[in-house]
Amino acid sequence: MFRVDKLNYYDKFSCSMGDCPENCCQMDWNILLDKAAYEKYQNCEDKRVSSFISDESPHLIMKKDGKCPFFQEDGLCFLHREYGAEFQCETCRNYPRFTSVYEDLYVVTLAPSCPAVLDILWEEEKTEIQTQMYYESQEELKEKEFHVSEEMAGKLAFRTQILKLAQNREFSLGNRVRMIMDSLGVPEVQADSFENAAWMLEFVQRKCLVNDKIKAQATMIKEKKTALCLETIKNAAETYQEFTKFFGHLLVYSIFEQVLHLKDNSEKTKQEWFEKICLRLATIQYWIVALYLAKGVVTREDCNTAVYSIMRVIDHFEGMWEDYYREWKRTGKKIPEVLW
Repeated sequence: MFRVDKLNYYDKFSCSMGDCPENCCQMDWNILLDKAAYEKYQNCEDKRVSSFISDESPHLIMKKDGKCPFFQEDGLCFLHREYGAEFQCETCRNYPRFTSVYEDLYVVTLAPSCPAVLDILWEEEKTEIQTQMYYESQEELKEKEFHVSEEMAGKLAFRTQILKLAQNREFSLGNRVRMIMDSLGVPEVQADSFENAAWMLEFVQRKCLVNDKIKAQATMIKEKKTALCLETIKNAAETYQEFTKFFGHLLVYSIFEQVLHLKDNSEKTKQEWFEKICLRLATIQYWIVALYLAKGVVTREDCNTAVYSIMRVIDHFEGMWEDYYREWKRTGKKIPEVLW
């Protein structure tokens, strides 16, 4: 017997393929090959396939000008077109779907580093967890309860507790975050956090300009010499109230995707875990506010560009994100306020 937990919009995902505004095949990510794909590619008579596979283990698809060599100008995959989806490696077939396994529990998610996932979030009314049981024998059908270790049971109970607060729309998103912080004993957010916004913007400028669209945003922000102030932040939050639901979905995703990764159930571990979530959301939001100040308006497309570009660094370069968080703590900064 095993259980699968997923968010209710998981099955709505469909790859935009050639219509994607920022195809993941153009990212300078390492593409690891599973054993089956490596053997297929090595034995393929078409040298356009085998010549781009590294000999050293772990086997990778070798990049060409920082992009996947199988990426075509029309935004489609050469392997998919010539040999079908099943010929692709597991990484390419699955992204942005990710599966984490905890004992007999499978947690499946959609990464918001994909523009098509963000389009789903804009239309979704509420994020909820869907649970499905799978039985591998007739004997298992007689089991009435799903059993996990005591430690995992504690984490699942904690997830339920935190998500209940995160999804309570009687309160603003910022207030929901503060309620979670209070429940975890996290110190109060920094009331004048806008004064440290430049630090967050600098991180994005240095590490997250992964495509031409966010580079264009960075140029506008830099040319305007944006200086965030409390009035600007309040104006943006009031002007774009529809962003609250969208960022609420990102908050729920972050909790759902990360909480079971906790190394233990200690108070300190939980506090640091939620601090990172707040810093993640605030970094994206303050970038959007800076763009609002520089441009005078922020469209849904602008927001999506900022989110998937920054998340492509935060989600896929974990070491870089950990360094950012540690530097934040080292300099004594408090966690900034989540806006929407």
